[in-house]
Amino acid sequence: KKLKKYNRKPKIDFLIKLRTMLGAMPVGWVEQFVRLDGQKELVKLFEHQVKKASKSKDKENEIVAECCRCIRAIMNTALGFKKVLECKKALQYLSFSMEYVNIKTQTVVLSALAAVSALDPIGHRYLVLEWDRRKEKLIIHLFSNDDSLVTASLMFINALINNISDQQERIKYRSKLIRLGVDYRINQLKSSDTASEPLLTQIQVFEESLENDSTQAKNEMYDEAITKLETKTKHLAAEN
Repeated sequence: KKLKKYNRKPKIDFLIKLRTMLGAMPVGWVEQFVRLDGQKELVKLFEHQVKKASKSKDKENEIVAECCRCIRAIMNTALGFKKVLECKKALQYLSFSMEYVNIKTQTVVLSALAAVSALDPIGHRYLVLEWDRRKEKLIIHLFSNDDSLVTASLMFINALINNISDQQERIKYRSKLIRLGVDYRINQLKSSDTASEPLLTQIQVFEESLENDSTQAKNEMYDEAITKLETKTKHLAAEN
């Protein structure tokens, strides 16, 4: 009821309190919040605030940021994760919100989107298409000086690419990002003395996935060439 009350004129203090409760209360409390459709009201508020932020000159929007954090807290439970994804525009506005929140909240959003990419096939397909249109902005986050944001960005990139089932599509998607400078940035990070262990882990995942796909593609091309050669040889033998 309070969420409906604040939907038009939200108060930041209320959202901070809600986010704190969603993170601190038992799982049962969060699940009851979801059963009462609290996440639907939250996403409605979130959508309205993102649209409002897009018309403002302010670079950061506290209400949008708190909505992001509340949604992420709900998604920490299995039921909450499922119910948030049932809200059709939740992923769309989480993606849009990246332009109106600070680095800390951007990190939270990217970690949420990475989880969706890894755990929900339908959500993953949407994010692959959405971030193909926004890939330049994703690369900008990768070039941040904030280790946590860079780690979350690369984790999201890995989740996006590695959960594409078709190998050729993975290679194609990854190649687009490489052309925008992902490999250059990774080499920079590898030569840095300040890269954290989580970041180095994500770099390793990216490089191993790249190598595995490249090796597999080469092997398939080799097998195809051998098959064609064998077929041609059989035809020549039959003619003689």
